[in-house]
Amino acid sequence: MKKTVRIQPHNEIWYISSNGRSVRPDREAFNSRILSNDYDSELERWVIKFEEDITFLGEWSFGYCANLKEIFLPESLTNIKWCSFYYCRSLEQVDIPKSVVTLGRRLFVGCSSLKRYSGKFASADGSALIYNGAMVAFAYGNLCEEYHIPEEVTSIVNWTFSYCSSLRRIVFKGDEHSLKSVGGWAFEGCSALEGFLFGNNERLERELIIDGVLSYVAPYGLKEYTTPSKVFSIGKRAFSECAELEKVHILPQVNSIGEYAFYGAEKLSEVIVGEGVAKIGANAFNQCPSLKKVSMLGSVPPIAAFDPHSKCWDAFDRDNGNLSIEVPIGSERDYSCAPGWNTLSRVK
Repeated sequence: MKKTVRIQPHNEIWYISSNGRSVRPDREAFNSRILSNDYDSELERWVIKFEEDITFLGEWSFGYCANLKEIFLPESLTNIKWCSFYYCRSLEQVDIPKSVVTLGRRLFVGCSSLKRYSGKFASADGSALIYNGAMVAFAYGNLCEEYHIPEEVTSIVNWTFSYCSSLRRIVFKGDEHSLKSVGGWAFEGCSALEGFLFGNNERLERELIIDGVLSYVAPYGLKEYTTPSKVFSIGKRAFSECAELEKVHILPQVNSIGEYAFYGAEKLSEVIVGEGVAKIGANAFNQCPSLKKVSMLGSVPPIAAFDPHSKCWDAFDRDNGNLSIEVPIGSERDYSCAPGWNTLSRVK
């Protein structure tokens, strides 16, 4: 007997489980109340039935549903909010309905089995979701050493490649000016990343530099670093993945250091800060336990940004008793009285 094809109602989400058990979504994360979550033997899928048509998946709606293997979303859906499928480790494929108009961030972080996207916003090869030119998701199940960014991508948002530990090279079809922005955690946990290739240039570039901002530095094998002459600002979390970094020289043309720029660089021991730096972001050098010497070449103390979370002017780790801040002769008092510097006991 020929199997009956059933059209999916707008008040139902269908799914396949990897272990034959139901998933447990966040019941408060949808625009409508869940009525049931039962297996349909005729459909051979699980069915979540709602009171009304589904228009959005809220934050963490299916987060940590480890047995979610495949999901079928209704054509009434318009909005998928951030972290909706966070760490759904068994999820293999997702089809985005044509009705969707808004995609959040961190949607599929940790979905290590995810091999392909289809439907709206999917790239031609199914490896990415692209929303208004921004690459918002990567198919983590396609473990590779080299990844070619789809040509239409102009920005990469936070957490897009998080923990792609095998990734070594990223290739852009355009030149270095084709990329307009990179999110602060875009390559978090990409410990093997060596660098980037642009256009027909065969030289592997260590950095992503956008409009003079050093947005990201590939961490693999990096022990010492001097900022290039075309860098005028160090971006947020630019070096935060550089676990082997030991020494940094920031040249005079650099005028600012972003939040969390070197956060967690555990082996960083020495930093030379050029006289052009006028501002240092919150937590820029926090969680750097090996940091022993910072040489400030400017006689005027850079503005230390206030961190609203810790309610402190914490560019440096105040609990690091081995840290010594060296400043130009005659400027000791200025540094010792400046906010963010007056909490450090070893300014000299």
